Amino acid sequence: MNFVNETDNGVQVTYSSFNLKWMVVGSLLLTAGSLYLMSSVMDVGIIRGFFNFLIGTVGLLFFGGILLRILTIAWGNKILFQIKPTGFVTRKGKEIPFSDIQGMSVGWHSSRPAGMVFKDVILRTNQKSILKSKAYLCTYNLLDDDEIEAIINKYVIPKVSESCKQAWLQETSSNVHDTKNPNMPT
Repeated sequence: MNFVNETDNGVQVTYSSFNLKWMVVGSLLLTAGSLYLMSSVMDVGIIRGFFNFLIGTVGLLFFGGILLRILTIAWGNKILFQIKPTGFVTRKGKEIPFSDIQGMSVGWHSSRPAGMVFKDVILRTNQKSILKSKAYLCTYNLLDDDEIEAIINKYVIPKVSESCKQAWLQETSSNVHDTKNPNMPT
């Protein structure tokens, strides 16, 4: 696994510069396209100009926000999250012990705005507070799902509770079946 650095304190999950560069290029092009739509307002009629401005503004906010987020990742450290012998450590340094984790999944979610754009490793914990009942490890779409799955299977699954293992196996097996074509014979 190219994105794993094993250390004395555990495992650091990082991203490749290649993936980061393509994310920057893609979001930069889409941001530039949004700016072009906004600037072409004067060249077209009133109605088309209004829609160009509206779509350009939405695109600028969305893709510009993604570009800013990716650039902040580029200027920070390359570690997306860490897996220590006792639990996960988020990019911001928050520790989530393995004993608190009840379930895990990988994907988009609507619990926070970044989760609708970037895939997260979602950790369901046994904390009573609604705010602390889930923890999110953002991958910023810089890691492939298969790589995340392999990292979790190798470094996390042996250390979590049996119920968490079963929930993870059910989650990963259902993802395999979701991608199959229902018309294809099994």
